[in-house]
Amino acid sequence: MSSIVESASVASPPSIGVAFLNPQRFMSLATDVGRLFSLMNPAFVAGQGLAVQFIGAQPGEGVSTIARDFALTAAQHVDGPVLLLDFDWGCDSHFAHFQRILKQQGATTDFAVRLTLDIDLTPLVGVSGPPSALSPLTFHGLPELGLVLGRTASVLGAMPDRTPSILNRPDIWTALRGHFMMIVVDSPPSSQSFDGIVLSGAMDAVVLVVRAESTRAPVVEGLRDRLIAQGAPLAGLVLNQRRFYIPKRIYRLLDRL
Repeated sequence: MSSIVESASVASPPSIGVAFLNPQRFMSLATDVGRLFSLMNPAFVAGQGLAVQFIGAQPGEGVSTIARDFALTAAQHVDGPVLLLDFDWGCDSHFAHFQRILKQQGATTDFAVRLTLDIDLTPLVGVSGPPSALSPLTFHGLPELGLVLGRTASVLGAMPDRTPSILNRPDIWTALRGHFMMIVVDSPPSSQSFDGIVLSGAMDAVVLVVRAESTRAPVVEGLRDRLIAQGAPLAGLVLNQRRFYIPKRIYRLLDRL
């Protein structure tokens, strides 16, 4: 890539069988995302957590990698827990990523065990089909990293024939800010789902992720315009996988953000 709260009301998860987990072992873009975090320079206030969303126009932009590394970076710099919300339905890349590296490190962990939050997130997610009390979100903790992962239960087969969608519920985000110092949202590509655009207006910052030399400028401009129309607080644009140069049209787009 180029370019406190008081203790969260989360049930204590089982301990991890290593004294310390190095966050950088879970990161792919530690230096670059660390620079991004510094440039954003978020100001933290007790009980008033921040919600930061990452979104791209198409699959393959690198949104999930950047969102995950940003959450891990934030967890190293804030005095309180960080929530990484994975809204890329049916993907489950974050859970698989942490499980794989924990296994490589020989850590014994019950990361798959669900946590219980003191807040009902069911109203945030709509589910097609008959009414059900089953929430499509589950939560899992890595306390050694200061991180909680919100996972979509649809990938677990809990609701194989029902499609979740994000609803516009600013009150839920306000409640989450009281529980977590930072909420990092990994959004699905806008070309596949409108969910990320729907929730963007309730964020404190929205970051566009663009794969350099791949995503066409008009596509990025279209996503930018839809986010602005939704009231999204655009913080900037990240060019991912840049090799040699930045096209002039992208520079002009950056000037207009």
